[in-house]
Amino acid sequence: MSRSILRSPSLLFSEKESLPSTYDISLPAGLRGEAVRSALKSDRGVCLDFTSSSSSVKNVGVVKVSGKGTTGFLNNKLSNTYASKLDEEIDRYGPNGLEVKIERGIAKEGGLLNSKGHIIDRINVCTFPSSDGIEAYMMTSPGHAGSQLFDRLDPFIFPLDGVKLIDMCPTEISQTPGRSQVFTFAATKVETAKNSIKESVLPIFDEWNLDSFFSFPADRNDCIRYSLSKDDDISVELLICEDVMLPSCVSRGYTVVISDKAQNDNNVGSQVWALATAELNFNGPVALGPLEYETLRIEGKWVRGVER
Repeated sequence: MSRSILRSPSLLFSEKESLPSTYDISLPAGLRGEAVRSALKSDRGVCLDFTSSSSSVKNVGVVKVSGKGTTGFLNNKLSNTYASKLDEEIDRYGPNGLEVKIERGIAKEGGLLNSKGHIIDRINVCTFPSSDGIEAYMMTSPGHAGSQLFDRLDPFIFPLDGVKLIDMCPTEISQTPGRSQVFTFAATKVETAKNSIKESVLPIFDEWNLDSFFSFPADRNDCIRYSLSKDDDISVELLICEDVMLPSCVSRGYTVVISDKAQNDNNVGSQVWALATAELNFNGPVALGPLEYETLRIEGKWVRGVER
């Protein structure tokens, strides 16, 4: 493949929207591309923080949908069908005031369309059982970021719809406490991505002994939600699905959504990123930025939506 394609991402954005890179800006595009390919093929793999508060580009949005009208809402808005009820698969572990609640759900992709039937975005929807039937997490693809999805859907919600939307990754951090963060761990081999999560995510949850209960989704149609509580109060939620927002010919791995109540620089998501990318973590994944993601997306011929 021609190395000139590595310069294409910059053509998609104006100068004000130039995508951040984890590499020196003066590094030639060809060398940057080779470095990314080598990292993917290595025993370390790569990781991307799509919602970093330190980045000017918020590359992924997540909207939580709950209420009795959730199924109808999803079926009306997306080019796929979603079940009105799921079988509950819930396990609980952990004595002494600490509890890990494990719930299995279904991950299913759907296209978000505009009024002309053109695709706006590819949405990964993770659904879980709830007292109202199901609740769902709608995750955008990179580039449809922050509050864009919430702002598009919220004006069409009416009280009789029986639907509640929560913007989990707002563009403005001050909009809500406990802003969620989205990380992707990827490599050419899925086992490498698994090892990255075991070494960079699970140690943060030693207090709950999470590594004793942790398991990965069985396939792309499976997703798992871990709710970690202290004294019956949920402190952290961790959602994991087998999706790297890229075609499998480029990489495989997992995306993790971490939500906690903290609204400071020491929240759980920040701790995960710090551990994963620490200079002394020689076996940890190589950190990539939005520019590197766009490079991989283009090389994998992964089409963007027609609107941002």
